[in-house]
Amino acid sequence: MQTKVEGLILSKTPYQERHSIARLLLRNGKRISVMFYGGQGGGAKKKGTTLEIGNMLRLEVSQGKRTDHLYKAREWMALWYHKQIRYQHKAFYLMCFMVELIEKLSIDDDLHDANRLEIEEASSGLFSVLSNAIFSMDQRLEVDQFKMEGDLCFFLAKLLIEQGVFPQMHNCCLCSHQIQTERSSVLLPEKGGFACEQCMHGHDGHRDMDHFDLHQDLLKISQTKYIELKNYQIKAVGVERILVHYVLYQMHMRPSHFRSLSLLL
Repeated sequence: MQTKVEGLILSKTPYQERHSIARLLLRNGKRISVMFYGGQGGGAKKKGTTLEIGNMLRLEVSQGKRTDHLYKAREWMALWYHKQIRYQHKAFYLMCFMVELIEKLSIDDDLHDANRLEIEEASSGLFSVLSNAIFSMDQRLEVDQFKMEGDLCFFLAKLLIEQGVFPQMHNCCLCSHQIQTERSSVLLPEKGGFACEQCMHGHDGHRDMDHFDLHQDLLKISQTKYIELKNYQIKAVGVERILVHYVLYQMHMRPSHFRSLSLLL
């Protein structure tokens, strides 16, 4: 069994008076549930806690029963924690949505599996997407460049790339002709891509829509590393609603599945 792990806190639940149960996203993109005795802090010494959503921990866990996937933390320390997100309510709501979505997409890990370290982990990209999103958002808050719409767009676009459902950008999803970057286009979630100007006018319900700016934004994001997007400003208006709808459609989810989404849109 692997006993030393690192992960981001996705959620936490109080247990009794001073303990906490937290779900962590490990570096391999899978999640585990861990019992932290004394994790709520407090007590006679009024000890603080590092168990906050979005914080990065390094911990040593003890072996539970073979059929019990609730591990017990023996020691833990914070490797990284966000400094600004908790003071900006929109940023905090956005982080809550991010971890909610990643928690639904990730699968449980089994630290008892002796062969787990020898297997190439295909889901490790989930950790990269979430950690980069939280780190970048905290950095932008420090320099007063945070825009909720932009950070949500960056996160969702990178997540779509990681999950292999990024919209078809270069060719029309209806006629397969090349999309001219200087012409109008519209994103069709049910088709998994953008429709060209000619097809858009003949498609019922989308004749008056134009996602030209969204097309340009997604092209830029898909070709740029996360750290290089810190000064990029989203051009599209209402991009957050369009992308959220596209993501939920592709992931077979509904807005009602998320507690934090109504705080953003």
